[in-house]
Amino acid sequence: MDYKHIQELLDKYWAGKSSVEEERVLKQFFSEEEVPEEWAIFQPLFAYLDTSGRITPEKSFDPPSGIVRPLHKRSSWRFIAIAATLFFVICIGYLLFPTQNRKDVPKNTFVELLPKDTYEDPEEAYEAAKEALLLLSSKMKAGRAMILKEPHLKSKKDEE
Repeated sequence: MDYKHIQELLDKYWAGKSSVEEERVLKQFFSEEEVPEEWAIFQPLFAYLDTSGRITPEKSFDPPSGIVRPLHKRSSWRFIAIAATLFFVICIGYLLFPTQNRKDVPKNTFVELLPKDTYEDPEEAYEAAKEALLLLSSKMKAGRAMILKEPHLKSKKDEE
């Protein structure tokens, strides 16, 4: 057989442009015993393609009679989405307007929940803030000093 012709048919087959007749020629060529060594790897593929056309199912398939209705999974998800949205809206509405229809809850509920000032005198508040920041600064300096003692933790900026 003309190997140049077979190579052209293989090229067309791999490009997906071969006809049914050309594929039949390839199946017939690869079903022979004597196949060149560089094409021997294709022999099982074409042997499978040759036998796959002859496989028939053991049982015959009969389509179901009557009307077949598909399962509507989408509708159950839609129901869940609507229920979740309604629950979310009701919760938000209850949180935003808790006192509209309830007489036992005082009207200033949100105002009572806001944080109150700790210090009445601004000078006293300034001194307390200054003391807290000095404590924070001393802890940061102590931590930085510990890091600088470890050579593998130093940054390039610290070495300069």
